[in-house]
Amino acid sequence: MKKIFLIIIVLIYGNLGFSQFAGDFCSTATYISSIDSVFGTTLASYTDHVSASDTIDEDQSPLGNVFCGSIENNSWFEFTASDTVLEFYVSVSNCSYGDGIQMEIYESFDCYNFSSVSNCENTGLMTDFTMVATGLIPGNNYFIMVDGQAGDVCDYNLTNNAIKQNYYNKGSYYKLFPNPANNFVNIEILDNRIFNIVIMDLPGKKIYERKIVKGDTQIELAGLKPGYYIIILQSDKTIFKEKIQIIR
Repeated sequence: MKKIFLIIIVLIYGNLGFSQFAGDFCSTATYISSIDSVFGTTLASYTDHVSASDTIDEDQSPLGNVFCGSIENNSWFEFTASDTVLEFYVSVSNCSYGDGIQMEIYESFDCYNFSSVSNCENTGLMTDFTMVATGLIPGNNYFIMVDGQAGDVCDYNLTNNAIKQNYYNKGSYYKLFPNPANNFVNIEILDNRIFNIVIMDLPGKKIYERKIVKGDTQIELAGLKPGYYIIILQSDKTIFKEKIQIIR
């Protein structure tokens, strides 16, 4: 059994994601990886202004001519496209008024003029939905706008559908145990693919990277502080994202 010694920070499994605050304006959009699963909230403190220096209501800006609803407390994420089509599953919960959230994905080069690249969600219900962005250019950046319907304050989880589906099929590719872990964790690769392991801390900083093949790999955790960490396992065709908790 191979051993890998780490003396910094490691792994996680749990909700397939981590909490991030979206930016209040397109120009200050929070960058996420297109493979991320992100938890967020449509905070009442978010404004409907174009920018910090331009307080025009975005309904009265070019964005208002593109968006399918009215804008109240919108916020922004930015991502880099990895494929020509990207599908997000969005689960919505804990809405203050039960009106749900609104969402659309845009291309913009100046954060003032926008072209939609996805469907537009504004059902007015606290319900889950799917966003599909098409015609993307891999390597280009795009923006996700999230808004509380009629100013509603809701929690949401935005997940790349490829990860969501892979999560339920992961047992045919690998096993990760024990979780929670103490001084070590095992990763058992079950097929013949080569997997690249990337370990990140919660803010998303890459800490460790290594390729592993079929069989067992034991990762030593003795030097790590208790807490949660992130691991991504990626082959040529599949991506899995997990969390692991270290307890002592």
